[in-house]
Amino acid sequence: MINTILDRLSNVRKRAGGWQSKCPAHRDGGPSLSISEGRKGVLLHCHAGCSVTDICTAIGLHPKDLFYEKLRTISKNESDLDEYIIAIARSDLRSGKPLTPDEEQLYIDAIRRRF
Repeated sequence: MINTILDRLSNVRKRAGGWQSKCPAHRDGGPSLSISEGRKGVLLHCHAGCSVTDICTAIGLHPKDLFYEKLRTISKNESDLDEYIIAIARSDLRSGKPLTPDEEQLYIDAIRRRF
């Protein structure tokens, strides 16, 4: 799965903990997109502020395509994806599993979009 995503991005560079590339959702002069493999799927974070939905759309995917397990109940709606991200993060935190920095950022972004 990660190779499918990396193949759709430009100027991909390996870095500690994952990869960096130009964000396909905006005019990017340098690599502002962080890509990493989380426990539940591929994590994308644009440091310029593009949403996961915008990034996925730009590379011809849906946000649900980032998860390793097929999601049956999630739609293309970003608010549904946010609910899923929040539920997964809270479940991991309750069970004592720490979030990676990228997972934590996805969680924070999802919470911010809700309010």
